[in-house]
Amino acid sequence: MKFFNILKKSNFKFTNPKNTDVLIFDNESSDIIKNLLSNFKFYTLKTRPDKIDTFYFTLKVIFLSFFYYRGNILSSYLISIISIINPKVVITFIDNSLKFSELALRFKEINKRIKFIAVQNGSRYEILENEFLFKNNIINENINKKFYIPTFLTFGKYENQIYKKLKIRVIRSQPVGSLNLERYNEYKRKNKIKIKKKKQICLLSDHGAWQSKINEFDNNIEKNFISLTNFCIKFSKKYNYKIKICQKRVKDKNLDKEKIFETDYFSEKKAFKKYLNPKYYSYFKMSLLKRDKNIFKTYLNMEESEVLISTMSTMLRENLFLRNKILAANLTGNSIYNFPINGFLSFNDNCYEKFEKKLLSIIKMSNKTYFKKIGKNTDYCIIKNKSPSKKIISVIKSYL
Repeated sequence: MKFFNILKKSNFKFTNPKNTDVLIFDNESSDIIKNLLSNFKFYTLKTRPDKIDTFYFTLKVIFLSFFYYRGNILSSYLISIISIINPKVVITFIDNSLKFSELALRFKEINKRIKFIAVQNGSRYEILENEFLFKNNIINENINKKFYIPTFLTFGKYENQIYKKLKIRVIRSQPVGSLNLERYNEYKRKNKIKIKKKKQICLLSDHGAWQSKINEFDNNIEKNFISLTNFCIKFSKKYNYKIKICQKRVKDKNLDKEKIFETDYFSEKKAFKKYLNPKYYSYFKMSLLKRDKNIFKTYLNMEESEVLISTMSTMLRENLFLRNKILAANLTGNSIYNFPINGFLSFNDNCYEKFEKKLLSIIKMSNKTYFKKIGKNTDYCIIKNKSPSKKIISVIKSYL
């Protein structure tokens, strides 16, 4: 049914797509990959039913779609398009896309010469959730078995280890660092921005980052995630620290008023109102970071703060790379949300007094002492590489 809905809203093209060297799989966040490919001939393939707006309608596409059909018409259509374009490389920035994995596995049989590359764009706690949900009989199938990544370009060594431990099919894995962080550093250089520390802590919300199925095992998960916000506000008021709180979801101003109530943004807002200490709610609203057109605003606030606090955010790792302090706080009681590096920069206890003591000790610690205690473990989370883009381009070129 979804496929026929695509046909209804699509513009039809009665010619086959042209050959290119590189195909970008999924247009979500594709601009980041496009910036790397200025010297390459490339094509961006929209793969999500709600995003596909052009449908190729030729005898060759129809024939190949039926020929490669294995129960999913969208998959066979995408396979037909990739086969006709015949790229040397298929690359995606959506490394957790099951559709990408499905097609990469199919092309292992169809055309081995086409190389599939996934570039990591976020911390992948969902693979730990998948394992946890399956082992606790909340889901009948281990979703991790569906992943197949021929070439995986990761943040650091942690992914290499955890994917191997969970027996997720990754054929080749290479740490390259964070592309988003590289873009932020370029933005600072171009705009000659010098970071000045403030008496401030920064909290990144993780609301909705966990899978909804986790609620079936622990119906306090939402409450426990928001406990961290209560702790941070209590600390900031007690010690006269400014706090910047960054919501995970951003309000879509283009949506109708009625549809806003169905969004993750509204769900997050509703959860804060439900679980925050009532006397903190107005302070919470005042402390929220106001988003604007500057996509790096959260990064700037993160760097200006003495400590960045979160549970699952990728920016915890990125802030470490920038030689800034973090506190990775997991108050859920579930170890799958623990930070990859254990020790003094992690906190896994839903007790305010202990949280306060931990945060104070990190604030008082010099940067030199803080990073001396971590040692080389930062490479485990995110490798010291100032130009991930060069490494990614090098991998692409090796396949051309």
